Order: sequence, then structure tokens, then C-alpha cells
Amino acid sequence: MRDEARSEAVATEIMGPSPELAAARAARVPRRITGTIRVRFETGAGGSLRRMRVARLEIERTNGERETRTTTETIERRPVTPRS
Repeated sequence: MRDEARSEAVATEIMGPSPELAAARAARVPRRITGTIRVRFETGAGGSLRRMRVARLEIERTNGERETRTTTETIERRPVTPRS
């Protein structure tokens, strides 16, 4: 959503305010945003730790369009093993 807002700001700077741009922006304004975030932790052999975060957004726009976005983020940490 932040990237879309930045793109619209750039378009406004380049084109200047216009009725077409205002109408396009109004159509993209969400009427409702719902979603879930799930976080799961896993431990592995040797002391590794993994965190998985899955975010799912459901966006309903004022013009009736529906959009679903899912993002998955995985972070894994492993202990440093000393060299012999």
C-alpha cells in the first residue's frame, strides 16, 4: 500500500492535480481492509531457530473490486560454530 501511495504522489507531482487522477485515486480507496497475521516458530537440530510470518490482507474497494495479498517472511538464525 505504501508503494501505491508513493506512485500516486509522483504522478500528481508530474501531471499536476486533474479530475481524472482524482477519480482514479477515489476508485482505489479501500472501503474495508481485513486480514490475519500468523507467526510460527520452529527449532531445529543444533540450536537453529526459524520464524515464519504470513500476512494475508483482503481489500475491498469502493468500486466493488476485491483484492487478496499474501506475504510470507522467513527469518532463520543459526548458531555460529567455532573453527577448529
